[in-house]
Amino acid sequence: MKLALMQPYVFPYIGYYQLAFSVDEFVFYDDANFIKQGFINRNAILLNRARFDFSLPVASISSFRTIAQHNYTGRFEVFLKQIRSAYTKAPFFEAVYPIIAGVINDQDLGVARKNAQSITAVFDYLKVPRVFSFASDLTVADDCRAEDRVIEVCRQKKATHYHNSIGGKSLYSTEHFQAAGIELRFTKPLLQPYAQGSADFVPYLSMIDTLMWCSPSHVIDLLGIYELEENDGNP
Repeated sequence: MKLALMQPYVFPYIGYYQLAFSVDEFVFYDDANFIKQGFINRNAILLNRARFDFSLPVASISSFRTIAQHNYTGRFEVFLKQIRSAYTKAPFFEAVYPIIAGVINDQDLGVARKNAQSITAVFDYLKVPRVFSFASDLTVADDCRAEDRVIEVCRQKKATHYHNSIGGKSLYSTEHFQAAGIELRFTKPLLQPYAQGSADFVPYLSMIDTLMWCSPSHVIDLLGIYELEENDGNP
């Protein structure tokens, strides 16, 4: 069984979805501490043919509390207006905007749950079945940190393979995972340009952009364009 573990971000870029696409079960690492300058509540869209960074307002952010212990303020009007302004003329606006609005306007303001919904709703739209769960539903000792915590999650989920994003190569040891009976691999996105209604392709935008410009079948094709790498430089 292939498993991945990642902090829940709000409508992240396609590489995040590729990680979820590559496994059987994706665990939202919602009991990790909130990273103030990270991508938990922010990303970017294409507005007026240029990258535009957006941020959803979170109440009383603290890096000493977990993601699951944070809530959005509920003030999403500006964000939804930005989405409409950016993508009204995109070919799949009518199909995709209700999905985004449905996630954003859901009455549950929990950051972890709303962000998780921004992932699961996309897979539902694409009709790609995946199992999703939350790390906070597991019982893992508080002093079990970093690599050992990931291995413990894999053990409890009976995972035989663990996939991580390519950016975490320096954090994990192949030998440690092998000792636990787990194969460690890293997903490396191979980002493919697609028509965005402008002359130059702008990469690394929120999945919102991909969904607005590409058909569901095209998005599924893009999800499968990545490489699985081993860790050839163990920490």
